Amino acid sequence: MTPHQVQRVLLAWRPGHPVGDDPEVREALERVHQDPALQAWYAAHQSFQVSTTAQLRSNRVPTDLAARILASRKVVRPRFRPFGLALALAAAVITAVALWIGFVRNAGELEDFDNFRSRMVKAAVREYRMDVVTNDLAAIRTFLASRQAPSDFDLAPALAALRPVGGGALSWHGHAVSMVCLENANLGMMYLFIVPASAFHAGSPTVPSVGSFSRLATASWVQGDRAYLLAAATAPDQLRPFLPPAPASPRARWGPARSPDLQLVLNDDGLTSRHCRSVH
Repeated sequence: MTPHQVQRVLLAWRPGHPVGDDPEVREALERVHQDPALQAWYAAHQSFQVSTTAQLRSNRVPTDLAARILASRKVVRPRFRPFGLALALAAAVITAVALWIGFVRNAGELEDFDNFRSRMVKAAVREYRMDVVTNDLAAIRTFLASRQAPSDFDLAPALAALRPVGGGALSWHGHAVSMVCLENANLGMMYLFIVPASAFHAGSPTVPSVGSFSRLATASWVQGDRAYLLAAATAPDQLRPFLPPAPASPRARWGPARSPDLQLVLNDDGLTSRHCRSVH
């Protein structure tokens, strides 16, 4: 989380209110404790909030203020022409539609898989602190379920063979995200993020693939109703063994297709009969 993001989150949160289960507020407060510049900004922000609240509470509203406002108000009855009213309504409708289209387009651009990968990889790069530390995958699932994060995820055989070390619950555009940390003897720490596949407006990883972002290699795939993102400090090709196995196609199971070769055979009665033989 950048300093600008920390300030944006804390400006929307009133100091003194309980943090609750909001992971963004918890993460922002942790970043404040780690950054002297953010500490100075947060102290000034708190001081401003306290002084402003005290000043507002000290101002007393005159008892006759409402009566004075009503007595001085001049009632003006507007006159609307039908044609002008129709133009105003049409302009309002066009503006509302334009704003709605812009909102939907921006939401679709933000809530795609590339944005999700960027956010999760940044969390891994800055060594996001795990909420639970344990080698018991069942305990990690139980913790994630208690935070309404995906806990019924499936692990490919190569991932299931790794040793879990902990996990955590994150949030992305209002969707709960599960993070499972796995330890590999050769690749070190690996971060597995799970989110509902329905969270993306576009750009869902329909085909398992590997790539890289920032300093980490990534692998992504969709299995069932869950989308998976695996990140580790290695080369992208090193993550291919951890992708789920692709389902075998009918041709791969039954061998190459055979094309029929039609033959005409003359019988003793002068009639022809048809025979099919398979040609490899």
